[in-house]
Amino acid sequence: MTDDEAFREFVINRWNALLHRAYLLTGDRGAAEDLVQTTLERMHRRWDRIRTRDAPEYYARQVMINLVISSSRGQPAA
Repeated sequence: MTDDEAFREFVINRWNALLHRAYLLTGDRGAAEDLVQTTLERMHRRWDRIRTRDAPEYYARQVMINLVISSSRGQPAA
């Protein structure tokens, strides 16, 4: 399976769980969807490293938390 195929499979299998977690962090459906999209964008750039560590779900949670913290401080997300 290629990296792109593995990433697509991750997104398909984990979309609802990621959206639920993002909603718990933001309290808003639209903001949650934006948060998941941004998280997945960042994950896609680093997918080869994330996948080899077998930690994509953990990485996604950490990215979401960091993005929410950065936005609450008024900082642009890095």
